[in-house]
Amino acid sequence: MAKPRAIEPLALVAAILAAGTAVIYVRSMRDQGSQPYAWVMCILLGGGLLAGYGALWKLPHRRAVLVVCGGALIVLGVLALPSIGLLILASAILALVSAWRTAPHVGGVRNPV
Repeated sequence: MAKPRAIEPLALVAAILAAGTAVIYVRSMRDQGSQPYAWVMCILLGGGLLAGYGALWKLPHRRAVLVVCGGALIVLGVLALPSIGLLILASAILALVSAWRTAPHVGGVRNPV
């Protein structure tokens, strides 16, 4: 029997993408001679942390956390569409798809999420 994975890969990629987008955002703002906005950084880093939490199958409320993460990142992605919005939207979509997925099956029995 195959052992189920403890980590959900889509949510993990969403977390890494959100954190990477935060780095890109800071660099681009500094290149333009501006300071990054704190609320954007909070949403990007908070979304990354929430997606990282949601990447662990066995944690309670992982789906709700991923939906909140995806919703916040979608709003920010639409606002930032002219610049880094596509990266943010990609992270949001990955988080929402991860929330939709169910836990892997082992021996014909579904693992509780």
